[in-house]
Amino acid sequence: MAHQLFGASSAGAYEATLRAGARCVEIDAWDNDDNLDEPKVTHGYTLVSNIPFRAVCETIRDVHDQEAAAASTNGHPGAILLSLENHCGPRGQLRLAEIMREVWGDRLLAAPLRDDNLDDHVTLAELGSKIAVVVEHHIPNEASDSSSSSSSSSDESDDEKQARHDYKEKRKAAPPTVIIPELAALGIYAQSVKPSDSSWFSSPTGLANAPHHHLINVSEVGLGSHLPGAAAPIARHNAKHLMRVFPKGTRISSANLQPVPFWGLGAQICALNWQTFGAGMQLNDALFSGTDGYVLKPAALREGGSGEAGTGRKVRLRLRVVGATDVPLPGGRGAEEIKPYVTCSLVQPGGVVKRKTGAVKQKAGDGEEGPVWDKVLEWEFEETELDFLRLFVKSDDSFASNPILAVAAVRLLYVVPGWSFVPMLDLKGHETKCGLLVRWEMETV
Repeated sequence: MAHQLFGASSAGAYEATLRAGARCVEIDAWDNDDNLDEPKVTHGYTLVSNIPFRAVCETIRDVHDQEAAAASTNGHPGAILLSLENHCGPRGQLRLAEIMREVWGDRLLAAPLRDDNLDDHVTLAELGSKIAVVVEHHIPNEASDSSSSSSSSSDESDDEKQARHDYKEKRKAAPPTVIIPELAALGIYAQSVKPSDSSWFSSPTGLANAPHHHLINVSEVGLGSHLPGAAAPIARHNAKHLMRVFPKGTRISSANLQPVPFWGLGAQICALNWQTFGAGMQLNDALFSGTDGYVLKPAALREGGSGEAGTGRKVRLRLRVVGATDVPLPGGRGAEEIKPYVTCSLVQPGGVVKRKTGAVKQKAGDGEEGPVWDKVLEWEFEETELDFLRLFVKSDDSFASNPILAVAAVRLLYVVPGWSFVPMLDLKGHETKCGLLVRWEMETV
């Protein structure tokens, strides 16, 4: 897990991601010119190093087996979905299929679970702890995953900007691959399609040229072009079919998309880079922490629902922010050198609303006791079951960007009214000693 233009690849990144709770991982597979029988995994058209495809499969197998061994005490491990981004030719694809069958054995979902009807949807309980492969299915005039709507970041070096430009040009020029039958056969319940038009949600007959179990694989830009007008029909589509939303083509510096609007459409998979613990990963942690990697969608976003994320209830959230303990000090600074304050962002599928306390000046030796604000922050909003609150402890630094000292994110559906200590994390997602004392109040208005 490193920079996507220059980083070093590691099979250990897959282990770390799965152990952290991810249930869907992507493998970017390429032909290996040094050994055509052993495809490699790398981020193509970049200076990223490569690792053997076999090594990644072995790592996933080992994590799977360790989870299965612990299942008697930790509950049933959820199925692992492998999103396979194939760049191999026919020989390499055949080897991908053979290696997966060889390394994973009966762990691999290699045949339909219901022999009598392949078109039937299956449940997670039926999938059990299988490893299920998402395989690309190409249709005529399929959408491109590139985007010209985003430019290089101003803080990138000249080398990074050049590498970004080269990446975009090479990816644009790359011809589409044709999936061979042996590999296509493994995409039993998830065949990834990049739709060429809006028929997948707007037509009564559905997606033209669709495979039997299509997964709509769409970029955040492509999906965003249909919003907000088509939100409800897209959500109704996603009540019956899978959707994976991936970052726009220019997000190659490990920055993440904002997943909440897409969860609000019923998208089952939002592709996130686990290299950085930014907003996307904080919200992902708030939704999935403490689960087996799967969370049931709101009833309105499931089959038979309205497709509208809102509950129809207008609520008032009052958050009394009293104080914090053990606020991390940046760069060796003393407690008297920072002016802590708290910023809270209400994140909903429809947008973000921020509130903040005032800053307080601390004295030397106040590090453990921490700042006291005793400030009430308030929001009124139309409730959904996918409402989150992001909390930051920051320092009000004069003539400088205010550093973030600690972060947390909470799904409001999980909140118990009353007093609580919110454990705060650092910017790498690690636990700190910092806790935020708050009181939660929620009422209908």
